[in-house]
Amino acid sequence: MPGIFGFRVRRPLDDPERVAQRFARDLCLCHWQRSTVLSTANPDVKLGVAWNDLSPIARGASWFSDRHVSCVLDGYLLRTREDCGAAVALAASEHAAVAVAAYHRFGPTFPSRLEGPFSLVLHDSRDDHLYGVTARDGLAPLYWHDGSDAVCFSSVLGPMARGDLFKTGIDPGVIATMLAY
Repeated sequence: MPGIFGFRVRRPLDDPERVAQRFARDLCLCHWQRSTVLSTANPDVKLGVAWNDLSPIARGASWFSDRHVSCVLDGYLLRTREDCGAAVALAASEHAAVAVAAYHRFGPTFPSRLEGPFSLVLHDSRDDHLYGVTARDGLAPLYWHDGSDAVCFSSVLGPMARGDLFKTGIDPGVIATMLAY
């Protein structure tokens, strides 16, 4: 299953690149899948993507970077609600490029202009913001963790839980709330 991830380290980490490479590798479950880690201007921010290498049409995930903005997107975009100057990229199924164009045109409100089953992680190096976004219908999941060590987004829960960014465990408060209903 293809997937995406993004994280920002909040504590000193020996080698964020190594953690990102492991995360990307863990997203690949089959020999026909490939992964990569995108470089950002901030060494504590990493984005990664895994995709199906069988055909360009069935990739399942895409990525795009320009001078200041990097984006990884799982799923696809059907259209944009308003013109953002990315009709050619949309026609070419360059979905992450469309999301970046919408971000440049509309700023932080860009997700409301995108339609389709997608989740994405976008980093803007100018203001050093990291965005995790999923479509309104919730068809493409995006899990997140916001802790003292790191903030992390991933479209697949397994690699995120196996990573070195936070400790997994059961939250007794959440269990109590669930059992109360």
